[in-house]
This record gives sequence, C-alpha cells and structure tokens, in this order.
Amino acid sequence: MITIISFIARLLNNKTRDKRFIKRLATLLLIITGLFSSVYAVEVISSSEKPILIPLPKEVKWGEGQFIVDSKTVIGVGSSMDEKRIGEFLQQELKDIYGLNLEIVSGKRLYREKKTILIGKPENNPLVNKLCQERNIFLTEKKIGREGYVLLVTPKEVMVTGNESQGIYWGIQTLIQLLNSTGEKKIVIPTVKICDWPDFSFRGVHLHFRGVKDNSFAKNLIKNVLAKYKINTVVLQIEESLAWRSHPELGGSLTPESLSEIVKIAKNNFIEVIPEIHSACALQSGFRKGFHLDLAEEPSPPYVNYCFSNPKSYKILFELNDEVIEIFRPFGGFRYFHIGHDEITLRGGKPGSCPRCKATGKTPAQLFAEDVKKHYEYWKKKGVKVMMWHDMLVKGAGTGHGGPPFNIADSLPLIPRDIVICDWHYGPECPSQIEYFQKKGFKEVIGCTWRNPYNIWNFTNKAKRANALGMLNTNWVPAKSGHFWGFFHIIYHADCTWNSGRRPPSELPYDPAEEYRIAMERKPVKKEDAGLQFTVDLSPYCNRSLKDNYKFSGWAARGPKYDLKTFPTGRIRLKGILFDIAKGEKNVVMLKGTLIPNLPKKVRGIKIGKKAKKLIFLHSCAWPTAEKKLVGYYRIFYKNGGTKKIAIPLRYGYEIGSYSSFWGIKKAKLVWRGKMESGDSIGIYAFIWNNPFPEQIIEKIDFLGMETPASPALFAITGIKP
Repeated sequence: MITIISFIARLLNNKTRDKRFIKRLATLLLIITGLFSSVYAVEVISSSEKPILIPLPKEVKWGEGQFIVDSKTVIGVGSSMDEKRIGEFLQQELKDIYGLNLEIVSGKRLYREKKTILIGKPENNPLVNKLCQERNIFLTEKKIGREGYVLLVTPKEVMVTGNESQGIYWGIQTLIQLLNSTGEKKIVIPTVKICDWPDFSFRGVHLHFRGVKDNSFAKNLIKNVLAKYKINTVVLQIEESLAWRSHPELGGSLTPESLSEIVKIAKNNFIEVIPEIHSACALQSGFRKGFHLDLAEEPSPPYVNYCFSNPKSYKILFELNDEVIEIFRPFGGFRYFHIGHDEITLRGGKPGSCPRCKATGKTPAQLFAEDVKKHYEYWKKKGVKVMMWHDMLVKGAGTGHGGPPFNIADSLPLIPRDIVICDWHYGPECPSQIEYFQKKGFKEVIGCTWRNPYNIWNFTNKAKRANALGMLNTNWVPAKSGHFWGFFHIIYHADCTWNSGRRPPSELPYDPAEEYRIAMERKPVKKEDAGLQFTVDLSPYCNRSLKDNYKFSGWAARGPKYDLKTFPTGRIRLKGILFDIAKGEKNVVMLKGTLIPNLPKKVRGIKIGKKAKKLIFLHSCAWPTAEKKLVGYYRIFYKNGGTKKIAIPLRYGYEIGSYSSFWGIKKAKLVWRGKMESGDSIGIYAFIWNNPFPEQIIEKIDFLGMETPASPALFAITGIKP
C-alpha cells in the first residue's frame, strides 16, 4: 500500500500533463478501487450522514465543517427572563445527556471571541443582532411567524433566534437533535442554516387520565416527547380522574396539586394547556356509584348523561369548573375549555327521555343545543372559548352519531359559531368534515387523529388544504406508565403537523417507536468505541438468499419484486454498528414458518468464542404476524462451566419485526431503510442485548423458531467487547 501511495505522489508531482499520464493515473485508481472493495470492503457509515431532524424543517442548507462544543464553550443569552430560562434548559440538557457543564453569560459578559452558543431575539442579544446583520438574516413575521426560528451553525459560533421566545425554544430543540457526541466530553454540531416555521398554529395532543393516580408519566411525556417534537398544546381530560374537592364522589385519585405540576411542566416548555371535562357525561361515574341518580336522564344503567332540564345538573358541573379555574389561576388561566359532548347516544344515552325533559315539549336536539349554550355562556363570561367534539352534530356513517332516533345533529343551527369544533376520524381514509363545518359558519375547526399512521398522514394533509386551525392527536389509553407504548405515534403526528405532506408513513427515515423510547428513557449518551466491536461469521450457517426468483425459492418466497436484493452485503456500518453480512448465493439464516415450510426450525451451534458485554442481532421476519407473538428465540451458551444458557425471546413488534414494517418495532433500532423493486419501502432493525455475564466467554448461540408465519431471519451478529 505504501508503494502505491508513493507512486501516486510521484505521478502528481510530475509536471507533464499528457494523455499518457491521465491514462496511467486512471488505470491505477481503478486498481486501487478494486483492491479496497475486495480486501477492505466498502462500508456504509451512517455517522457521516446528516442528522435526521424531527419534525422536518422547512429550509435546511448544510455547510462544510462543524462547531465543537467543549468545556470552554459558553451559552450567551439575551436579556429577557424567557431567554435565560431557555439557556438554562440547554445547559441542563448538555449536562444530563453529555456530561458537559457550560457557563451561561449575558449582558457585558458576551464576548464574540469565545466559542458561543447565542440565544435570543436580536433586540435582546447584541451579538445575535450583529450576527443577523452580518449574515443578512431577517426575521419577518410574514415568513416564520411567532413560532418560527432561525438556527445558524458555523465553525465559530451557534445562533438560535426568532420573533418570540416560543420559536427560539423550538429552535433549541432542533439544535439538540444536531448534537453528536465524540466522547471525551466533546460534541460536534454540523454547520447548517435552518429557517423553520410550522404549518399549523395548533398542534395538540389529547391525554386521558381515567384511572391515573400520579403524574410522573404525564410530566415525562410532556417534557421529553411533546416539547422535544414541538407540540404546542395539550388537552387534559380529567372528569373521572381528578380528586374533586367539591364532589369527591365523582372523581379519582389525581390530586389538584398533581394536576398543577403537570400544568407547570407544560407551561415551562411553552406548551398551552386546555382542560377537558366531558360535560354531558361528567356525572356518569357518580351515577354508577349510586350518587345523584335524581339527575340521571335514564332510570337504569348505563346512566350516560345527566338531565339537560334540571338546574341542579349545572350547579354541580359549574362547581367542578370553578375548581379547574383555581388550579390554573397561578399559571395565568387558560384560553380554551373542552366540553367533550361526544358519543352520547353511542354509549347508550337517551337525551330528552326523562319526564322533566319530556315536559318541556322540546326535541332532544333543542335540549342538546341548550345544554351546549349553558356551558358556552358560563365560559364566555370568563373570557374562555369553548371546544367540543363534532360527532353529535352530524348524521351518517362513520362518526356521524347525531342521527336517528334522537337526531341531535338538528341542533347544529343553534350552536354558537365561535365554538371550536374538533372533527375526529380514526380510519386511514378519514373523510374529513372540516370544510363542512367551515361552510356552516364555524370559524375554527381542528382535525383529530389517533394512532393509525395513514390516518395521521391523510387527515393532516386534508386539514392543511382546508386551512384548518390545526390538528389534535387523541389518545384513549390512560396517561400512565402501564400504557408506555400507547403514545409513540405522537412523534409522527408532530412531524406531520409541523411540516405536512413531506414524509409519508412508508418513507420515514426513522421509527417513531424507537424515537419515543429514546426520548422517554432520556439516558446519557455513551459513545461505543468502534474498536471494541467484533463480528461473527454467519456464512457457514446461511441457508437462504436475500434475492428471490419466480420459483419463489429465495427470501420471503414472494418473487423478485418483493425481496431484499437492495440490502447491502459484506462488511458494512449501519448507524455506527459494524456488521458482516455474508456474500454469495446465501446470505441469511432463516427459520421455518408456516408460509415457508422447507427450512429448518432450528439452527444450532453458531460459534462465538468471545466475551461480550453486548450482542447486536441484525434480524427480521420474512412475514408479519400478530403483535407480541413469540416467533423464536436465541439461546446463549457460556463456556468453561459458567452459566449454562440464557434464552432471549423474540416477540413480533418488540425485539423483531417484518422487513416490510415501516414503524413500531419497540425494542429494536432501525439501522437501514430502502426500497424493494416493487417500490415499497423496507426497513431492517438491530436488537441490542445486554449480556448479564460479560466476564464469561459466549461459546455458541442457537437460533430457534416457533410455529408462526413469520420465518425469522438472522443477517448478522456483532459483539461489543467488555
């Protein structure tokens, strides 16, 4: 190799630039290319790729070089309290995640010659103002608005600025996603200029607190997920969960103090909080316990709604409202209050059926409209706007619950037009009714989704075209740790509502489940030394090709349009992990499944012969199966009389998933994204197993399958030395 390099140097020093020289140099380069590809193998090194930013910014221009953050770097903040608080937030993130404790400076202590991360509005931070002038950066309200920001990274400085504090905070969240640890308490940030702003002014998440006793999960979710991905509103549904002081018989175990802490966390992260009491059904929990049955519309279960004609109903409801007001008072109150009012008849409610209501001579629709108006007038007097669900105001299939026999939708002409309508649809096609309500005179309409990725994608795009106020992602599993995995779709919702129409579900460069897990766990960054990685030669055990054919004898037996021939082989780096994927006709160890029966159910004795603190399994399934289904497991054998063996279960959707899965593998890491010949997107995941006995030599591994359609497949094993 040294001889070749010396020869190149002599050629380059040659003053003669004739055709013979060019020909000789080109021939030599071809030889070197072939030599490197055959001996050293071309590596796909993801660390050189640009960071994946969520949400996707509007305008990004990458530069050359990088800014290095170390102990000498300072955070230079503007003069406002918000800007100082944002600087403290960044300071704490760098300390907690990267182990760096940077000094915060302001006023006369701002020095341009130091390596500085500048934060603030131009009018509050003189160095931000100077840098904006030098770089011709203009913060026009028309372009980036109140929540937009400009993020500039050069080798000399970093600047985050915007028109308002909230936008600057969103810019800091983007900056944090750009950080890349090099170890030794140093961080590199690629040079870049980002000009960014949201598509919607309302980007909300709805959280249900039924059965929630403490606030720890909700606070973690708000701080580490909602704020990180620029969600600006959270709706807290609390009628059955809050420990009401005026009516404890109606509530749960979540104390007012716990709710206050949730509100404080949200406010500190520039997130607006909207309380919700599903008012029409707010007394239902009391009815079920035998309380206030004189106010129940129905004389027997399910006791859905209260009597709309009884003044005592509103006395109780407004006392609950008064408690909410007091809880929020230290935080400046709230602009909106959500009264719910969905699915009344769907749950078995019979509005207008009690003797008192019948005696009024009014239709159920008229009584419903009067009920809504009573809540509306209560909140209007307090300067608060009302929100409500849409479904009782429309008839027809899907979410039209206002049809016969009660015809509640006939109340629509009587509903005040400045109520905010929350139009919810959860199917992938989501037949939006935003424009319907706009035509009926409602000024503000919000689209509402749940967890289906195509529901989020399609509805957000429709809402953008309809110029809706925004989008609200609803969550109907309680906001507590027992439902940890019920919320990862929020990240895709955040991506779509900030920058709609850019990242369809099948082409995401990330897995929302993985991003969610990392955000919620919030662990300090530990840079794995690439030199400690070793690979395992699987070629003696490979029994299947990544390629398929029309005899259906390869990969998933679906034909060449649906195989993995685009997946790289050889020694490659994926997301910083070195893998050795067998070349040749057979590149994968695949197990028998009900759809591919001509394969072994077990592959035993995969030789390791080394100590490892971690093993990284690059694997997939040829076919999907049910969530949490056990599709196989690895059995680890230790050498020299140590621990005999350990079984690692492979549950579908957790440790392993299908190559055609584009999101939701909860305990594995997405390391490669590509496309099949058919054009469909594919993804390959790595599962990282922490060895409880790193001091013992792992002798071998058995790969065993179960009787499922999945056919688990192993591409590579990489170890991390102790």
